[in-house]
Parts: sequence; C-alpha cells; structure tokens
Amino acid sequence: MSLFKPIAVILFGAMTAIVSSCTYDSKEAIAPNYHLPVIASFQGNILPLFNQYCNNAGCHDAATHGGNLDLSDSVAYYNLLKTGSVDTLITPKSTLLYFELTTAEPSMPLNGRLSDSCIALVLEWITQGAKDN
Repeated sequence: MSLFKPIAVILFGAMTAIVSSCTYDSKEAIAPNYHLPVIASFQGNILPLFNQYCNNAGCHDAATHGGNLDLSDSVAYYNLLKTGSVDTLITPKSTLLYFELTTAEPSMPLNGRLSDSCIALVLEWITQGAKDN
C-alpha cells in the first residue's frame, strides 16, 4: 500500500503535464503561406477578386446575372446581402458564398476553383462581419 501512493502521485503528475501541454489553434490554416490583411476590405480585396474571376461575360455580370447574382461593382455588395449569399448571423463557413467557392459543383468560378489564398481572404472578410469597406 505504501508503494501505491507514490506511483499514483507520479502518474497523476505525468498525466497533468501531458494534458496541459496540449494546445488547440482554433484558426484553421487554409493557406499556410498567405498573410491575410488585418482588415479585409470589400472594396480593396473582395471586389477586385469578383472583377477578376466572377464578374465576367456569361457569369455574374450585369447582363447575365448567373445564379440570379450580379457582382458588378456598383451592386455587388448589395446583391450579396439581398440574395443571402453572405449572412453574418451564421458561421462564416456556412454562408452560401463560402459554399459556392469551396464545395459547389460546378466549381465557382466555372473555369476552376479559386486559390486557397483567395478563399482564405473571402472567409476572413466574412469572419470580420462582411463590411462594405
């Protein structure tokens, strides 16, 4: 019985050390080598992505409204909110915009999925409240 107490203390100490050394990083690394801006800007970061990859003839432009979504400069932010593509009341990864960029078939944009860094930027913008800044 006298040997049991020291062994129990040692085991308890070892288990405490192991458990307390575990850490969990809640920020998922989507693009590990990409440095996100401190403040993701709709006008400075997101709209240029839309103009390059989405707001093209036959897609989400003013004439076509692919998926009933026009991402032209003057209406893109309004339309994202109006169509429910971005909803700040749900988790960012549950938004329709994030789903369309990461999961939907056919992929968005149609000519190939965005890079991980572009998707991380969009996710960061949504996480920060999807502001019209």
